[in-house]
Amino acid sequence: MYCPNCGGNNPEGLLNCNSCNYKLPGGAEPLKGRDLALSKGFFLGSIGIGLGISYLLDFIVLIYYYMALGGVTSSQVYGFLETAGTLQTISVIPLLFGGIVLLVFIYKIWAAIQDGHARTTPGKAVGFLFIPIYSFYWIFPAIWGFARDFNHLISRRKLNINFLPENLFLAVPIMTLLTFIGQLIMFELALFLGIVNFVLVLMVVSAACDGVNSLATQSTVVKKEERQASPVITEYKEPPPAPAEPVTSMKQAIPVLKGLKGHYSGRMVELSANALVIGRDANVAQLIYPSKREEISRKHCSVYFDERESKFVIEDYSSNGTFLSSNQRLPAGVPKYLEPGDSFYLVNPVELFQVSFLEK
Repeated sequence: MYCPNCGGNNPEGLLNCNSCNYKLPGGAEPLKGRDLALSKGFFLGSIGIGLGISYLLDFIVLIYYYMALGGVTSSQVYGFLETAGTLQTISVIPLLFGGIVLLVFIYKIWAAIQDGHARTTPGKAVGFLFIPIYSFYWIFPAIWGFARDFNHLISRRKLNINFLPENLFLAVPIMTLLTFIGQLIMFELALFLGIVNFVLVLMVVSAACDGVNSLATQSTVVKKEERQASPVITEYKEPPPAPAEPVTSMKQAIPVLKGLKGHYSGRMVELSANALVIGRDANVAQLIYPSKREEISRKHCSVYFDERESKFVIEDYSSNGTFLSSNQRLPAGVPKYLEPGDSFYLVNPVELFQVSFLEK
C-alpha cells in the first residue's frame, strides 16, 4: 500500500504510514473481540424487571384512582388517593433502576462498534440524552442510529452476521415520544403507550445483544485477517492503461471517486466497502482538506461501494451540506445510493466529485 502523503510503500493493513505516520486510506480500527460481549440475561432481566414493576405499580395506581371516583364517603376517597400516591412514588424506584441499566446498555452497544466509522461515541450516545429538549431528537440517533451503523459495519467488514431490524429500532424512539405526549393528555393513554414501548424496548435489547455477541465471536477470529482481506483504497493521479480486451461486466471494473473541480480536481481514489471519509480532520478523514477551509466540516461526508447492491453510497455528516449535482441537499446521517456517473459537491459546486467505474 502506497502512502498518498509521502509515497512510501507499506505492508497491507497498516493504520499509519511507517515513514510519515500519515493515516492510510481505508484503515479501520480493530474491534475488541470478546470484550464486546454482553450478558443478554442480565440486561433483559434488569431492564424487564425494573420497568415492568414500575408499569405494574402504575396500573395499580390507575385502579385506585377509579376506586376513588366511585368512593361513597370522603374518607374512602381520601384513603384510595393516599394509597395511589404512595404507590406512584414507589414506582419511581424500579423505574430509575431499569433506566440506569438501559443507559449502561446503550453505552456498551455503542462501544462495540467503535471502528472509526460510528456516527458517535458511547459517551455522547448516553450523555446527549440528558440535554433538555435536544434529547427528544437525540433518542433517534442513539437507538435507531445504532442499528444503522451496526448494519453498515457488517456490510463493510463482510461478516456473516444477521442485520439488525432497523424499523424495530426506529419504533422505540417514536413510541417514547408518543408516551411523553400521552402523559400531557391522559394518564391512561400514557400507561398504554408506555407498556407498548416497554415490549419494544425488550425486543431491541434482545436483538442488540444477539448482534453484538455475534460480532464479538467473529471479531476474535477475523480481527487479524479482515484488514488484509479488505480492499485497500488506492489513489491514482492518472488512469491505468486501457485493457487489451473490452470490459463485459461491472466485476471487471474498479469503483472510483473522481475529483472534477476544487481541491482534489484531477485526482481519483479507488472505493471499497470501507467508507472513504472526506473532511478537515486528519484523524477521521482520508481525503483531507486544509484546516483553513472552515466551510468544510471536520467529518463532512463519506462514500463507499456497496458490493452486495453493486451501488455507490454517500452519507452526509456536515453542517453546511453535501449536495447532488441537481442541487438537492442530502439529509444528514441518511445514506443514499448513487449510480455510476452521479456527481455531488461539498457546500458549493467548486468542490465537485463524481462516482464511476474505471475499466481495468
